[in-house]
Amino acid sequence: MCRRQSGGEELAGLVALLYLVCVAMMVTRWRPPRSYSTYTPNCAGCNYDLDGLADGLPCPECGSPTPHVKVVRSGSHLGWHGPRLVKWLMLLPLWAMLLLVLSACQQPLVALSYWVQGYGWQTSNRAASGRELADIGCSLSGVLLVSFPFTVSMLAAVFVVHLRTRRWARVTVILMACGVLACVALWTIPYICYS
Repeated sequence: MCRRQSGGEELAGLVALLYLVCVAMMVTRWRPPRSYSTYTPNCAGCNYDLDGLADGLPCPECGSPTPHVKVVRSGSHLGWHGPRLVKWLMLLPLWAMLLLVLSACQQPLVALSYWVQGYGWQTSNRAASGRELADIGCSLSGVLLVSFPFTVSMLAAVFVVHLRTRRWARVTVILMACGVLACVALWTIPYICYS
């Protein structure tokens, strides 16, 4: 069996950066310019003092029909998309917990690749820790390599926060289940075919 080389900490940094970019794309939105009216004590047209002038009367200086009303135009700006941000914050701890569980299960996952080829479970565990995991290490990059399908599903989950709540919840659960099952398939199916 060939050894799987670690991509190093650069891989972990790249995945983290990609994840943050995806999150920023989905939980923020560009708010276009908008106009709103506000009350002003001076004429909006000529800045004449309107003290004592009843509302609804034109400006005695410039004749503006609505001197008390000033139209303010705000510029475009980047803002949070509240509902999407809440959804992401709700599930972030669960994704992190699942990633920690997969991190703790690195050795059994890799050992599966030996076990399906007919080795005993104890032999498979020793081979996994002495070969693949020795190369990969126990760093975050090693976890991401062992559980690569789960990492992909975690990235994909960011892009479904725009769905309605019920559909979003269903799709997220499906992505979690598919990520975990795909990790098992990654370390079994290719080696069943190989053996």
